[in-house]
Order: sequence, then C-alpha cells, then structure tokens
Amino acid sequence: MTTQTLLPFLLVSLAITLAPGADMLYVVSRGVGQGRVAALVSAAAVNTGSLVQLLFAVAGLSVLLQRSAVGFYAIKYVGAAYLVYLGVRMVLDRERLKPSEGGVPRRRLKWVFAQGVATNLLNPKACLFFLSFLPQFVDPSGEGVAARMLYFGLVFVGIGIVCDGLVAWFSGGLGDSLARRPRLAVAVRWLAGGILVALGFRLAIPERP
Repeated sequence: MTTQTLLPFLLVSLAITLAPGADMLYVVSRGVGQGRVAALVSAAAVNTGSLVQLLFAVAGLSVLLQRSAVGFYAIKYVGAAYLVYLGVRMVLDRERLKPSEGGVPRRRLKWVFAQGVATNLLNPKACLFFLSFLPQFVDPSGEGVAARMLYFGLVFVGIGIVCDGLVAWFSGGLGDSLARRPRLAVAVRWLAGGILVALGFRLAIPERP
C-alpha cells in the first residue's frame, strides 16, 4: 500500500461522500424534521449500515446479489417503499416539529437509529458500490486482497461518518430553530417528508442504460 494509491482513494472517496446521495439527504431530512440529536443518530445509523454493507461486499455476498436480478430488484423496491413509508409518516406526524426541553425522547432515538440502518441496508446499490469501487485500488494478484479491501472500506466509512456528522450538525441546528416557529412547522414537516418520499420514488425508477 503506497501513497500513490491511498491519496487518490481519499480524494475520490471524499468527492463521492460529499455528493448528495440517499444517505446524506436522509440525514438532512431528519435534522430539519426532528433536530440535531436525531440527525446525528441518523448519521451514525446510515454509516453503521454502510459498515455492514462493506462486510457483505468483502465476504463476497454482494456477488450473489449482483448476479441475481430477482434479488436485486426485490431489495430495491422494498427499500424504495420503506423510504416512502418514512416520508409519509413524517408528514402525518404533527408532533415531530414541536420543541421540547428534553429533545427527542431516548426511546424514539432507538427507532431513529434502527430506521437509519434499515434505510441503508435496503439500498442494494450501497453493497454493489463497495464491490465495484474497492477493487479499483487493490491488486488482485497480491496477497491479502480481502484485508486490503476491508482497510480501504473502513477508510471510506470513516470519511462518511465525518461528512455526515457535519451535515447532521448543521441541518439539525436549522431544524431546532425552525421547530420554534409554529407558522413554518407544517411547511418544514412536509419538506422533510417530501424529501424521503422523493428518494423512495427515485430509487424505484429504472436507470437509463
């Protein structure tokens, strides 16, 4: 492993992480809709999901997913439906943007975390991304290919934790501020829920070849 390999990997990983994707927009919607704590928990959750996806990829399970069109589309549409469900729940829940001195109850934070992990795991593209991205920086003819893929994958997840954490902090601050403006509460709730619904439909739309 050399600097010539690690530096390009870091630059490409940073560019990919900063590009608005499903995970980042999910964190933003949580921050705007439920505040900073929920956003930070969501950031930790989606990156926990990424870590699981990484382990699947390194273990070779994603190869089976890639070769099975039925499995790919099954997970794809289940994930899309789940995002739409979360968005509709956010729109219909009138209590989400009401400020409280204790913030989001701890029992609800557990659900926020579980939903964030599920959102990432139900996106098959995340698993396939690791399978296609990591081998670009690993020499398949050398020894310890799996270990090097795991190393680069952990670096990528680490970058995601930092970037998503910063996004969560700032979007959560915005959510805390807006939550104390009753006239904007309904509009923000619809905006946050609409983002999740739009993500769900976007995931369900077949990509052009």
